[in-house]
Formats: sequence, structure tokens, C-alpha cells
Amino acid sequence: MPSTAEWNDDEDEWQDLLPGNLPTLDHPSAERIFVPPARTWWKNGVPKQIFVQAAGGPLGVLFRFHPDGSLFRAGGVVDGVPRGTHRAYKTDGETPERIQSCCVPPDAWQLAHIYRQGSTIQQRWFNREGRRLQTDGAFFPERPGDVPEFADLDEESREWREDSVCVRDPLSRTRRIWDPTGVLRLEQDHRDGKNHGLTLIFGPDGINTLRALFDANQMHGDFWKMGVAFQRPELSGYEGQHFHGQMSGPWRFLNKNGQEIERRDLGLPLPDGAALEASDVFTESPRSAAQWLTISERLFADRRVPEALLASARASAVSNDLSHLERALGAWTIPLARDEAERAARQRWDGGDGNGNLVALVDGLRSGADPALLLWGISRCLQRADQAAWDLVTAAGQLRPDTIDILNSRALLLGALGRPEDAPDEIEAVAQQSPEQAEFLRLYFRVYFPRFDFWPDQIIASLAPAKAKADPQGADGPVVPVVPLVRDVSEVREIISRLATRLNDLRALQLRRMPAGATAAIPDLGALLPNGPMPLRRWTYTMSATAYSGDDDSAETSNTVSKAADADPVDAQDDLIEILVDETLPIAGEDPPLLAVMRRARADWAALTWVCWAAGLDHVALPDDIVPPATFGQAAVMIMERTWRCHDKLNSTGLLALTKGIPGFEWAGTAIDLVPGVLAEVALDEYVEARAIFAWLCDGQNQSPWQDDLRQLP
Repeated sequence: MPSTAEWNDDEDEWQDLLPGNLPTLDHPSAERIFVPPARTWWKNGVPKQIFVQAAGGPLGVLFRFHPDGSLFRAGGVVDGVPRGTHRAYKTDGETPERIQSCCVPPDAWQLAHIYRQGSTIQQRWFNREGRRLQTDGAFFPERPGDVPEFADLDEESREWREDSVCVRDPLSRTRRIWDPTGVLRLEQDHRDGKNHGLTLIFGPDGINTLRALFDANQMHGDFWKMGVAFQRPELSGYEGQHFHGQMSGPWRFLNKNGQEIERRDLGLPLPDGAALEASDVFTESPRSAAQWLTISERLFADRRVPEALLASARASAVSNDLSHLERALGAWTIPLARDEAERAARQRWDGGDGNGNLVALVDGLRSGADPALLLWGISRCLQRADQAAWDLVTAAGQLRPDTIDILNSRALLLGALGRPEDAPDEIEAVAQQSPEQAEFLRLYFRVYFPRFDFWPDQIIASLAPAKAKADPQGADGPVVPVVPLVRDVSEVREIISRLATRLNDLRALQLRRMPAGATAAIPDLGALLPNGPMPLRRWTYTMSATAYSGDDDSAETSNTVSKAADADPVDAQDDLIEILVDETLPIAGEDPPLLAVMRRARADWAALTWVCWAAGLDHVALPDDIVPPATFGQAAVMIMERTWRCHDKLNSTGLLALTKGIPGFEWAGTAIDLVPGVLAEVALDEYVEARAIFAWLCDGQNQSPWQDDLRQLP
């Protein structure tokens, strides 16, 4: 070592950093590019690393050695970035250097990394004799004669792959794939990681079977394909044009010799998603089959083929006559074979991030993809068009009567349309294939279309009157604090009238969405409004952050109500939460979906029946005085525990309750721990409102029995 070398404790090496051998470079592409020190040595004086740099330039070669002096790594560096092929070697001596931290193939002695623009594009293993190895240690196969040198083997598929970068445009590259025998199977242009430009696919015999142009992963421009599986044996291929992923314009059907057999016009490209959703084919207004057929004919004449096919599907659904849709499909679509059509439909559904893409699914109708699966997928994309969704999924069921996904969607849509009386037959059809899914559907309809009777009667029968604090040894039941009601009869009557007003408004929304004569209607509560509907308000009040978060509540100690009654509601003036109370939700503004109305009605009905029960009634009415039941304290604690249990079901799937030994309960005929999360949220709504009623009844400081925007409970 030269006398200028200095010891570096951090790197455990000697370093020579003479002027002229600085560890950085100035370069136009960056202010300072770091490169290794020019020379370093192991503790024993053996050279460790040498960086040989071209005079005054960014180009250099890095050499690194094992402590025994044998070569460990060598490779070129440009602008401080590895370039070309870097090789690393093992040694027979002791060394801290590893050619790779793990997964080194048996008998591997040398590892070559091939870099392009600082990134590894290929990795190659060799044994001591220089023979290339696969990652499992087996010898690398002989490269077929037509496969170029830089094509690498995909050891899983046994295909040879090469990515060649365009010198003039580094973002552009061409990918080629050869089969194990060396036959070229794919040549595809890419730009910025997406298919862009020409794609060619070849068969096992090397014959070209597909030519397509792409623009940012979407087929756009000329398209030609042979060897397609069609419904008709005389057809073998087709050609036409795509417009940003959509098949449009005239398409020619070819025989195996490439000669034209038939031609069909697939129409104009579809508009974007928002414009398509506004199309008349998704209207909620009732139409007869004849009207839908007229609409379909007009759309076909205007070359709006996919929308015309949807109108034909709705005609078939309304008339229960599949022939309307079958004729349209036979005249205006690509006649793919069944297996190919199903694969194409699932590919379009999966391409929409799991939820489908409305434009892609609708366009798929003319492309020959399975129409039943597409119509089912389209129905799931229609968030606020339940009647249109019902017609489309009905047509899908006509094409595929026993498909479980279609049957399940039909049953769910009966709920959205307010037709629970028609659900049993659909659920029974589901049960033939999936008893578990059928049980979910039964629970779903029990939840959203309940019997609006006096709900406290269903759960208080098991509650015996509790002993007061003065009798701690009581043997007839748990000791529960006696909590007085602090609300007078006028306050209770006002709250009942407000709840009745809300429920009557919800009833009006419900009846507007349900067919005439439909069952499960919210009761008319006009009898509770002798002076007419109450004005519903929107206002705010404050409470302590501790009370808001529920930290002073405990399902284990079961004394939540007494704490609420005895505690100062404002612990600290600088620790207040403002609560928004909106009695008009979800009645004001845009009309909510039927299921949102029913979910809100369920929560309000729970609040109404519990406040009536707490006043001493056994039915819904306006009380003349307040006579709390003997089981009031126990019921209050039970409501608190059930609210907590619903939270725990959603937050930990009930595991926390299990570890604490807090029992579950039955809700809507099902154990709460078996209720799916999407329905457990409805249970939480119900018990949150009941909890708010009990807290308001017992706490003179609590200004509101509503909990519309208060969900942070223990």
C-alpha cells in the first residue's frame, strides 16, 4: 500500500484518496455522481477494490477482490451507473463477499449480471468450468439456432424471451418470444411499459395468426386474426378495425384460406362511461316489449349496435320471449364458439378492476363475448337503475337459466325494487346450488323488510326485574343500578312525534319506489301526529371528547347509563367535540335508494319502539305519563352491550368479545357473530339509535336522542 492510504473504521478497509482520485465526478446529468474510491485494501494489505477511470471522463472499470487476492467482481461503470456485463466469482478461501445473498444454484461458481441503463436485464449462472446453469443447478439447454444471443430462457414456461430497446427512443422496445424449439411465437412493440404499436402472433408452425395495432394497451387500428373458434365451421378468421379498444365499422369473416365469406357492420364506437349511462336503454321508465323493439330498430338504423342489443335484451325480458334478443345477436355480433365467448366475457369483466367497466362490457356484446355473462356484468354496473338492471339480468337468466351468479343477482334486485314477496322463489333456485348463499338472502330480506311490530317484546321476555343496589345479594338476577328517567312526558311525546314524522316521510319515499300493493310497508303513523308533522331540524351541540369516544363506557362493568346520568358532560372546556344533528337525513335532497330508506327506517323504528317501551307502553303510541318498566335498567345495559358487540363484530369479527367472555345475541333471527359484515352495519345503526334513546332518557345534559353523525362508540 502507498503511504497515502488511510484506515477507515466504518468500511473496515484502507483507502487511498489522493487528489485526482476523488470519489465523485462532475457531470452534466447531475451535480455530483458518486463512484467508489480509486483504491482500497483489505486489512491484510491485499487489494480490495480498484476503480480505473478513463482520463477526465465518466467511464471506468471496477475491480473487486477476495481477501486471498482472487477476483471477486469486475464490470464497467458509466456516469456512476453499472453498464454492460458484470461478473462475480466465488473463491476457495475465506471471504465475506457473496456473489448473491441467497438462492445460489448448486455448483454455481460465477454470476453474470447484464445491465442496461443501470438496471439488470438478465442474470446468468455458470459453474467453475464456465458452463451455464439454470437456477436449479441443471445445465442450461442449448440455444436453438434462430434464437438470438441475448434472448433468455424463462425456466418455468421454457420459452425464450428478448426485449430490445430502441436506441433513438429508450422508452420504446420490442419484445419477442420463441417456444422451446426456437419458433417465434410473439413480436410486440411496447412504449413506457404498455403495448404500443404492432403486435404479431405466430402459430406452432411459425405461420402468422394475428396482426393488431395498439395504442397505450388498447387495440386501435387495423386488426386481423385467423384460427378463431366460431359457431360456424366454415369460418376461420376475421378482420376489421378497433377504435380505442372497441370493435367498430365493417368486419369481414374469412375462411381458412383468407377469403371473405360474410361481412357485418358492428356500428359506431360507444360514448364514454357517463354518456353511456345516460343512454335511453338504461331508463327506469316502464316500456312494453313493442316499445323496446321500436327503440332497438331505431338504434340499429343509427349504427348504435351495442345499445340496440341492450334494447333487444330488455324487450326479451319484458315479454319473457328470448327470440327478440336471439335474432339481434345472430345478426349483429361476432359468432364466437361458446368456450371462446365465455373466455372473452370473463376477460372483459376482469379488465375492470374487479367491478367491470361499463363501456367494455357493453362493447363486448357485439364482439361475440358471452351475452349472458356480459348482461349480468352490466347489471352490476348500474348503481341507480334497478329496473334496467332487473331487465338485463332477467335476459341473462333466459340465456343461462341455472347460473348461480345470475340467480343471486335477481334475488338481490328484488330487494332493491321493493318486491320481497317475489323473493322466495328466487331464493329457492339459489338454494339448489348454494344453501349458504340462500341463507344469506333470507337474512338479507329479514333485515331490509322486517315486520314493523313492537320490537322490545322480542327481547325483554328473558329479562327478570333486577335487584337494586340496596340488595347486593339478590338471587333473582344481576345487580343493575337503578337509573331514573329525567325526561318528562312532554319531552317524550315530542321525540315520539319527531320519530313518527321521520318514519312517515320515509314511508312516502318507500311507497314511491315499491310497486302498488307491495308488502313490508312502513306503518302509517299519522295517529301519533294529532297536530300534523313536526318540523325536522338540522343543528349542532357539543359534548366532551371523552364521552364522544366512549372511553367512559364499558360493556364489562355494565354501568354505562349510570355514568352518563351522574357524570359532568363537559370535563374540560378545551376538550369539546361539536356534533351535527340532522333530523332530515336521508329524506332531504336527492331521493335515496330504497334500501337506504329501509335501513334508516329500521333504525328509527327501533328508536321509536324503545322510547315507547321505556315510557311504559306495550305498543307504539303517545304516552299520557311515564311509567318505566321494572326491567328498564337491565334493558339499558343490554342495549349498551349489544351496541359494543356490533362494533366488535365489525372491528375484530367478534374476537375481542370472545377473549373477554362477552356473550353474543340473536339479531334478525341469526346469531350476531354469523351475520355478514355488510348486514352487521345495519345492526349497528339500529342499536346506536336505541343506545342514543336510553342515554337521552337518563341524562338531562344530553341534548339529542339522535345519533346520525355520532358513530365513535366503545
